[in-house]
Amino acid sequence: MEGDTLHMARKGRVQILATVLTGVLASLCCYSLGRYLTLVVLAQASVTPYVLKVEIYSFARDPRGILGITETWGRRSDGATVRVESMGPPEWGITGREVRWMDGRSMTLVDYFKTKTTWPAIPAERLARHNAASLHPPVNCIQANDQFLAGSDNVFGQPVVIVRKDLLTGNPPALGGRKLTEWRAPNLGCVALTYTVDDKRSDGTWWRTTEQRVVSLTLEEPDPQLFEDEPAYTEATRDDVSNRLLQERKNRGR
Repeated sequence: MEGDTLHMARKGRVQILATVLTGVLASLCCYSLGRYLTLVVLAQASVTPYVLKVEIYSFARDPRGILGITETWGRRSDGATVRVESMGPPEWGITGREVRWMDGRSMTLVDYFKTKTTWPAIPAERLARHNAASLHPPVNCIQANDQFLAGSDNVFGQPVVIVRKDLLTGNPPALGGRKLTEWRAPNLGCVALTYTVDDKRSDGTWWRTTEQRVVSLTLEEPDPQLFEDEPAYTEATRDDVSNRLLQERKNRGR
């Protein structure tokens, strides 16, 4: 009886160990596959670099539009990207830059405050899919089920596709009360060179609420300093940065 009990216990431990080992091996396999796919994508990475400067206007208080945000988008030929966005009124000169590297690292830096926010690394398998989609996007730039193709055009010498979605219903191609229209460049990773947001009035007509306008577009490598991770900067959370910006507003009387 005791021998049977020990045998059953030993058998149970063996089964548990086998299950654990299977899980470990499966995890290692998935990690290795994801890492392999990432390395393959990185090895094949060679894309058209660009620097895109835009201005975003709001028409809520003025039909002529009020400049609210300035942005600079950049992509290196290795696929790494950076977005520099004004924080507070553009005339303050305070910007945050979000850098994304092809190895899954990403961070947001505010040079004015000398802070940086390091974001969690993307898991290897998901990173491989993300990089593949970034380097080889669909030619129509449709990247979600709630988007639909509305035409084609040319912006700053770049062929673009016009992609539209409803921001309220999410049911293409029917448009509800708010529509987003983007002019995406397939040759530049489907970046939106310009976009508009329009709201529907009660009489069925549309009125412009937001518009992104291109200031300049050059097919060149971005400034390398934009990708510096600044080891001496203080690590800060998003709330820390928001509080500093709020204090800056108070200091400036805004």
